[in-house]
Amino acid sequence: MADNTTLPGTGDVIATDDVGGIKHQLVKVEFGAADSATQVSPANPLPVSAVGDVAHDGVDSGNVVKIGSKAIVGAAAGGLPTAVAGSDRVQALMDVYGRQAMRRNDSWSALHAPAAAAAATISKAAAGAGIRNVCTSITISLASAAAPTVGVVTFNLRDGATGAGTILWTTRLSLPATAGQCIPVSLTDIWIEGSANTAMTLETSAAAPANVQATVCMTGTLTQ
Repeated sequence: MADNTTLPGTGDVIATDDVGGIKHQLVKVEFGAADSATQVSPANPLPVSAVGDVAHDGVDSGNVVKIGSKAIVGAAAGGLPTAVAGSDRVQALMDVYGRQAMRRNDSWSALHAPAAAAAATISKAAAGAGIRNVCTSITISLASAAAPTVGVVTFNLRDGATGAGTILWTTRLSLPATAGQCIPVSLTDIWIEGSANTAMTLETSAAAPANVQATVCMTGTLTQ
């Protein structure tokens, strides 16, 4: 059968396509405001809202698929996106090369290796309102070059500054009275959260014994 169909009475021809004996009406797509119409063509494609940034909690319009950035808090400490309110539009986070960022570069590390017979203590400063420090690994050690004085050293991870705050993790180590000893302890793939906007400290509870060097090291990230 032939394409197109002639209407009886008026003789008007309707554009159709014959597919296996069944006529399918051909339709042109149009767009425009009320009481106006523009046919879609290579010169007049369907309009799409520009892709770009919209202020956080600001008025959004146009195409609902957008890529942009969100306000960042605690920038000095690595930064995290602000929390989204109910019915907020959630944006995908991208790096400077347009790749999706699963999380910001908010990792941190802290180390203190003082001389022998001293206290080892290192703190990660408070990260900002609503942001928590998270300890993801701990490494501690006792070592001696000369024969040490035997004594127990307590190591504490604190939710707070040096010598203050809740103890989140603790252990004790001691060296035998023999020169050239070293005892390291390392914990990895852990997740110990502190309180919001609070420092986190890894330290010995007191100075190490004579000829004993204590070392503390921790790595971490930020969370809300």
